[in-house]
Amino acid sequence: AEPTDTGALDEIDFNIENLDEHHDEINGGASAVNGHDIDDNNDAKTGAANSGTYVYINDDGAEVRVDEEKKKKFEQERDEILGNIPKEVKERFGEICFARYGGYTGPVLILNPYHVSPGPVREEWMKMYNKCKETNRLEFMTHLVYWYGAYMNLDAAFSVLPSRNLLSFDKGKKEAEKKLVAGKKKKKEYSPELLERGFEEMEKDLKKQPSERHGYVDKTPEEHEVIIYYEEPSGVAFVQNSVDKEEKEEKEKE
Repeated sequence: AEPTDTGALDEIDFNIENLDEHHDEINGGASAVNGHDIDDNNDAKTGAANSGTYVYINDDGAEVRVDEEKKKKFEQERDEILGNIPKEVKERFGEICFARYGGYTGPVLILNPYHVSPGPVREEWMKMYNKCKETNRLEFMTHLVYWYGAYMNLDAAFSVLPSRNLLSFDKGKKEAEKKLVAGKKKKKEYSPELLERGFEEMEKDLKKQPSERHGYVDKTPEEHEVIIYYEEPSGVAFVQNSVDKEEKEEKEKE
């Protein structure tokens, strides 16, 4: 079976069944955005920003409007939390290694919790962090990891694992390769497809700097960010941010 989430301190359950839906709605193009139509005369079209906001162009060529007050609050909270994380945990952010879970051994990416999209995964990591902090056990923090190859099933793509479940790259790769061969010979119950996808995805990330690694899973906007897409040739803009899903659900209730 594919790896599923395991608990931080063996207690936390991810419960991210709706992550695929969340990812698709937030990360889609203009046609999939649950946002707001803006006419040609709207400030969003020109890139002008209201007081307290600024606009920049992201790598995809889309305009991103940032609420400076919310951004400042977010960054203060983020920096405080990251400052509390033990050095030996923080130094591994962006590291590619291998992990064991159940009978599965596969490649993983150790994640900075702020390099994943806002939503269920980060929230569950926060539960683990808060519990460790409240009990003065930050030195026992577990690692948030992404299982390479699990991008087709995001509700099973992330886990929080203790250090004892992590293997060095060389040792883990040898073990995983043996399991892959055994899987192809049908000597094991689990399918080798996950491992094959994992190796392929991992190899692409190995060429990147640690801070730039995210597999095939893109990060969605923070709550202080609004991404504006344009539908051509009409020039109609669509606004997207990380709370669009919640706004849609509230409107549906009404």
